Amino acid sequence: ALLAALRHYQPHLVHAHGYKASLLSRLAVKRSGLPIRQFTTYHAGETPVGRVKLYDWCDRYTAFLSHHSLSVSNDIARKVPFHTTQLNNF
Repeated sequence: ALLAALRHYQPHLVHAHGYKASLLSRLAVKRSGLPIRQFTTYHAGETPVGRVKLYDWCDRYTAFLSHHSLSVSNDIARKVPFHTTQLNNF
């Protein structure tokens, strides 16, 4: 559904929050073949456990697929292994 929506609406930008939205939007944007920019914002500072730990790891280590990554604090930015712009939200 997301891929179909991207192809139909052809947005200039997709902005995602959270590991599920970020992972899915990165993959859909890449697969669409369209010149869509994908941005991700990292908010969560808590340490994930269980399955969420794996999902969180996948999200952070695919951050390079985003055109830009934003974080709301320096502590959160340090958890992302690729460049992020800090928003100083806290």
